[in-house]
Amino acid sequence: MAAIAQQGEQSFFPISEISTYHAKWVIRARVTMKGLQRSFSGRDGKSGQVFNIQLLDESGSEISASFFGAVAEMYFPKIEQGKCYTLTGGSVRIANRQYNRCNHRYEIVFDRNAQVEEVADIAMIEAVKYTFTDLHALQNKTMPFSADLCGVITSVKPVVSFTSKEGKDLTKREITVADDTSTSISIALWGERAKQEDKIFEGNPVICLKGVMVREFNGGRSGSLMEAGAMDMTPKFPEAERVRAWWSKSGASANLTNISSSLSSNREGLMDLKTLSEKTLPCACDLCGVVVSFRPIFSFTSREGKELVKREITIADDSAMSMSVTVWGDRAKQDDKLFEGNPVVLIQGVLVKEWNGGRSGSLLEAGSLTFKPETPEGQKVQQWWSAGGSSQSIGQLSQEGGGGTRGPAANAKPATVAEMRQASETV
Repeated sequence: MAAIAQQGEQSFFPISEISTYHAKWVIRARVTMKGLQRSFSGRDGKSGQVFNIQLLDESGSEISASFFGAVAEMYFPKIEQGKCYTLTGGSVRIANRQYNRCNHRYEIVFDRNAQVEEVADIAMIEAVKYTFTDLHALQNKTMPFSADLCGVITSVKPVVSFTSKEGKDLTKREITVADDTSTSISIALWGERAKQEDKIFEGNPVICLKGVMVREFNGGRSGSLMEAGAMDMTPKFPEAERVRAWWSKSGASANLTNISSSLSSNREGLMDLKTLSEKTLPCACDLCGVVVSFRPIFSFTSREGKELVKREITIADDSAMSMSVTVWGDRAKQDDKLFEGNPVVLIQGVLVKEWNGGRSGSLLEAGSLTFKPETPEGQKVQQWWSAGGSSQSIGQLSQEGGGGTRGPAANAKPATVAEMRQASETV
């Protein structure tokens, strides 16, 4: 096996060949990303320090490495992003994809045997290694996740300064980026990157971003450039040239799909459930209907460790259709008496998605729930209910258990209100 480089009499092991089969090695690499130092609690209950870096060498391969305990405290102030080092004394394990953003099959853990020494800059090692994901592909990834992106800046917002809940002064700027999949996404830039002059972002420049964390926000997907990430406003990569050519040829006039669709800008307004049954999903809208059934409050812990409370209600309207809608938090905790007796409700800001082959709604945090609304639509639904809607056979867009019909109302299951209430109480 050939070493990729030599420094005096010392040979260096290629990162591309790092694996659990090789116990002794010395690598020479550039630190392309350096995370913050964090505290953790070990199995013995004792606390310690940890930080992560990404290493890139002349082979063009990149690997993630973590420093734990005393060596984390020793090397965190010494290792700088962008500089080159020789590293040895680490153990190799299969990469944990939940936290590791590199494409390497393995990752390195440095503990008490770690030896790290700074070396002169190696010009042959790139400053940043990008692994680009096109914006259309972001729609199919499980959130949250990190990605490297390349696109054209289609819009930019002014710099905003504010104080976080933790009392930290923050500065951010939001940009919208599009690529040649005719897809766009909103991305937040922070600190010094956000403070750059407006003219740098104007004129639809191509931008490359490394380390964008993508999360759900208001029913869409939005990005945030991590502190340890990278931003290139004058990229020369083939991907950048391709996107630049697309924008010049047809992209500037293309109909873009914004995956950061927010409630305020994309809500379709008030519609009846029959019309909703024919809409392309997901979509956001307002609904007005009679509460025909409801379930008890349900408390649970999300995958991210967040304590949540929800309640499912089923509403029907004068189009003779029904659908289940989930309400959250304080809205779910309201007294059962409010939901009893088939009250009319106006639900503004419902995100409707396909679920179990059907359609189900979820009231967004920025939405609202109003009982007995004094609106023309509310009066119309109440009149329908009083004039015979309560005994009418009603099509169900949502099956019990969170699903419903996939397509138009023709596929909906007919049921009486009594049958729907009984199903709700027994599931």
